[in-house]
Amino acid sequence: MIVRGFVLQCSYRITGGVPVIYAFGRLEDDRTFLIRDFDQRPHFLIPAEFADAVKSGTVEPDHRLSLAGESLARVSVVLPSDAPGVRDALHGMGIATYEADVRFAMRYLIDRNVRGGVEILGDALQASSGGDQGVDLIFDNPQIAPADVTVAPRVLSFDIETNPHTDRLLAIACYGCGVDEVVVVTDPDRQMPERTIAVADERGALRYFCDLVRRLDVDVLTGWNVIDFDLNFLQRVAQRVRFDLQLGRHPGTVRIREAQGYFGSGHATIPGRLVLDGLDLLRGAFVKMDEYSLGAVASVVLGEGKTIASHGQDKVDDILRSYAEDLAAFAFYARTDARLALQIIERLDLVDLALRGQRL
Repeated sequence: MIVRGFVLQCSYRITGGVPVIYAFGRLEDDRTFLIRDFDQRPHFLIPAEFADAVKSGTVEPDHRLSLAGESLARVSVVLPSDAPGVRDALHGMGIATYEADVRFAMRYLIDRNVRGGVEILGDALQASSGGDQGVDLIFDNPQIAPADVTVAPRVLSFDIETNPHTDRLLAIACYGCGVDEVVVVTDPDRQMPERTIAVADERGALRYFCDLVRRLDVDVLTGWNVIDFDLNFLQRVAQRVRFDLQLGRHPGTVRIREAQGYFGSGHATIPGRLVLDGLDLLRGAFVKMDEYSLGAVASVVLGEGKTIASHGQDKVDDILRSYAEDLAAFAFYARTDARLALQIIERLDLVDLALRGQRL
């Protein structure tokens, strides 16, 4: 079959001692797909005249030339983690390497000139027979080519509430993909306001959130400072209560790389789903704001602020008071934060801008 879609995430896993490409995306007909390529091998290039200097890896001629017009040879290794050692050894001998810093999964797309939009030619497995329940179709070693494709990803915004010591989860609010609700850790016998679900403990809240993400078939998770705070906190809670936080389309842990440097921000990887921080999207689009808090940005972009306008300790006290005494106000506050984040992103078209950047 021949289908067209958009690659939302490309990564790899080590299976049977070899790296396997995993490229997740959504087709034009709205079905989801997974491309698995078992044949891609990590490689980089060196001047062909130094081919005999390579002591580890496999060397073979390559059809490309360097910018200086040199003939090149391809150095292939078994695992992506093997490449830096071979590269550094060559550098130690004064031998230049080319594209040795390109990530393995990105190399797969570059070699096929795929910038997002993709045409897939191959036999498709149904997810039930392929063992991956998070996608509709699985393609093993298909032929792929670039295609001019635009898809509308399914975006879900979420926001968490915690106690003042940030050591206990109180609620997870979600907005997008047709939902506007909050799951609250509280006594299930309390009377629940509209769009509010009560669970007895933090494990129940995490389970509900994972099930919701899976049920809504989410492509992009977002929020405000969602990686460094919200997702990081949920991961810590999951470790504390021994809950397997499975948010992806394929089994695998949530991996968070902490922010590097003063202006850096964290990066999160979830198998088959993107995590795009609304705050990072805003700054990456060079949108100038006097203040980048959710309330300040919402006031400028949407003409609407947060439902609790106090600051500092007064704000903490107001949130805890509403959690204990006025659950309707607490739930509305949490749901509003999740909604404001997504509506800012939609108003400024920030997700589409990020995908356009990927195509460029």
